[in-house]
Amino acid sequence: MLRTPHPIAVIYLSLVLYACRALSLLCNPEIYGIPDPADCLNAYYEIPYANQPPATSPAQQRQLFCEPQFLSPPFKSVLNRYSPLPIVQLPKIWRHKTCFVAFMTNGQPNMRASNPLFGSNWRDIIDTAQAILGCTSGGRSSGPSGGWAPLLLQHTGKAAAALYIYTSGSLFESMVNHYMSQGWPIIPPNSETDLAALANLTSPLTNTGPNLSAILQMPLVPGDVKLLD
Repeated sequence: MLRTPHPIAVIYLSLVLYACRALSLLCNPEIYGIPDPADCLNAYYEIPYANQPPATSPAQQRQLFCEPQFLSPPFKSVLNRYSPLPIVQLPKIWRHKTCFVAFMTNGQPNMRASNPLFGSNWRDIIDTAQAILGCTSGGRSSGPSGGWAPLLLQHTGKAAAALYIYTSGSLFESMVNHYMSQGWPIIPPNSETDLAALANLTSPLTNTGPNLSAILQMPLVPGDVKLLD
C-alpha cells in the first residue's frame, strides 16, 4: 500500500533536496506508485506523434515550449522563432485510466522555473517518456514503478524540463495537485538517495526547518489534477 505523507511536507522536502539535478532516469514505486503498464502505454501514445515512425515524423521539427506563468514578467509576450509551428504551453499531462504522463518545467527553490522557455522537439520528449516506460515493466532494480527522467537540450546537454510517469493515489500525484492549484513548480530529485528520503516522509514535518512556518501557513486546495490537452 502506498504511504501518503502530509502534502506540505512533500513539497517542503522537494525544496530541501534541490541542488544540481541528476541527468538520469530514476524509478521509485513509493514516490510514483506502481502504474499499470498497459495504462501507461496508452497514456504514452497520447503524446503528439508518439505513434508515428521516428524518421518520418513531424515530431523532429523544433518548436518553442513555454510555461508562461514562470516567465519574467509572467505571461509576457514571446517571439516565436519557430513559426508557423505553435508555441506549446506547459505543463502537459496525459492520462489513461490510472496512469499519468506529465511534462513540465523544472522548479527552483525560489518558486520559479529554471527554463520557462526553451526550444525542443516532440521526438526528444517521446524518447524520454519511452525510457520511463521501462520503470513500469520492472526493468529496473526497484521493480515495477513509475519514474522520472530529464528532458535534455540537444545543443547543451542540460536539463530543460522533466517527464514523469506516475499512478493515481501516489505521493507524486499529491505534489502535482499542489503544483496545479498553487503554482509551485516541482523540483526533480537529485538521486536515488533523495527519492528514498522523500519516500520515508510519512508524517507532517514539525516547524523546525528554514522558512517552514511560512510554508505551513499556505492554504491547501484539494482536488484532482487538471488534465490539459
